[in-house]
Amino acid sequence: MEKSCFEKFMALDVDKRVIGLEESDDYDDFCIPIGAKIFAGLGVDGVQFCMIDGFDDMVFSVSPYALYNKYVNPLSYHFEDFLGLVLSCKNSNPLEQIYWSNEDDFTAFLEEDMKNLFDGQELALQRIQTELEITPIPDPFSYVKKIQAEFDYSLIKYSDEFYEVTGLDKDMF
Repeated sequence: MEKSCFEKFMALDVDKRVIGLEESDDYDDFCIPIGAKIFAGLGVDGVQFCMIDGFDDMVFSVSPYALYNKYVNPLSYHFEDFLGLVLSCKNSNPLEQIYWSNEDDFTAFLEEDMKNLFDGQELALQRIQTELEITPIPDPFSYVKKIQAEFDYSLIKYSDEFYEVTGLDKDMF
């Protein structure tokens, strides 16, 4: 049976930390939605990336420091597209910033982030592009904003702890 892009990526012998996709099994946070399969995190600020049962291979970011009560935001329709977004941004960090940014702020953030590329980052990105045959997404900001504008956030289910910590009403979601 052919491996999925996700399985191939996870098996790829490349330092994923250099592109903001640090693997860990220590993900226990109030804002992780029910059915989430966390596959990586930024390694800072509790930001994590996951797929959620019932949403196929759509990729989401999870952030305990959310604005606008959006702790979980869709980033891509498919895992391949998620990697294409990472290739475009040279890192996963800018992707998590999109939901609260306007295009000018995002572009400025991305330009600043690009100045800080470090050892191994380009090599990791090149290997992902070549070995997994992934193409960078040309306009990551518009791609992600479109998904987020169309997405029905009420479909994401949270634990009782989420509502206790945030003080939000279950009926709001």
